[in-house]
Amino acid sequence: MMCVGAMALATAALADYTDGKVCGWMRIDSTLPVTAVGVPWVDVGNTNSNVKVADLVKTDGLTDGDNLYVFNNGTWTFYTLDSGAWVAGTTANSSITATAGTPGTATIARGQALYLERSSYSQPFYVYGAVGSALTSTTLTGATKYLVASPKATAFTPTTSNISGATPKSRTAAGDQIVVPLTGGATRTYTLAGGKWGYATSTGRVTQDDTANYQPVPLGTGFWYVTSSSENSITITW
Repeated sequence: MMCVGAMALATAALADYTDGKVCGWMRIDSTLPVTAVGVPWVDVGNTNSNVKVADLVKTDGLTDGDNLYVFNNGTWTFYTLDSGAWVAGTTANSSITATAGTPGTATIARGQALYLERSSYSQPFYVYGAVGSALTSTTLTGATKYLVASPKATAFTPTTSNISGATPKSRTAAGDQIVVPLTGGATRTYTLAGGKWGYATSTGRVTQDDTANYQPVPLGTGFWYVTSSSENSITITW
């Protein structure tokens, strides 16, 4: 698993009104070479559709040769910025085995996430799309590993009330995990044990009941959901 830095959203997203649709720009402040980017929007041309990969991450402030990586059911596809436009991937990061994607047709759903790899990362970048109807949950099924993110402009706190279908950790099963990339390549791993989500710290395990110390997934941050079985059906309520 590739450890990447967290995404931090700036203040509220900006919205405009285009052809009867409310569209938005969201600024993402990240000073890391690889950022896990959440998907808060739907397609501008059809608000009932997933947003096009080529439209989601705006090219302003990016550099030719930067890459987008999309993870789906165990495989990566990627796209490269060339002459200010996203094209089929050319040179992938050596730590990711990826095949070239087709930016003109590829789409990604709200509630998922992707990676943006940049050669210059001192400046913010932007994601763009249309505001769709409220997305209250995401269902994960058919695989064991997913890259997801809350579509809402709030932090996400893993609890047993907003994650259903998770398998608890036991002596015979590894159990479900949530792995959150943090600044500097570090990660935080939540596990379900004893009927509670929690994570290890230097002073012990912090669980969802310890509201004073239990840290949420930061606002806008993409994270990995890893299940103990591909037969699991997980529903995350945002």
